[in-house]
Amino acid sequence: MIFQVGEQRITLKPGESVLAPRRVPHTFSSVAKGESRMMIAFTPAGKMEQYFRDAADPKTPEAEAVYLRKYEMELVGPSPFWKT
Repeated sequence: MIFQVGEQRITLKPGESVLAPRRVPHTFSSVAKGESRMMIAFTPAGKMEQYFRDAADPKTPEAEAVYLRKYEMELVGPSPFWKT
């Protein structure tokens, strides 16, 4: 996996970890040829559990910003990993 946390880009191998502090823009992408898996932990969890429950409902791009703000997040993209 490759992560962008603020201005720092970090490539992680299996078993490694990274801290993405609250209110620091971050994103990630798989760079493996096969399947990738990761475990995310939130401490304190705050509103994240409800965020993931609600994320199952599809949203229009316009509604996405409103949805994220409800959970104290902001989309600041585009992701540096998006392919054009």
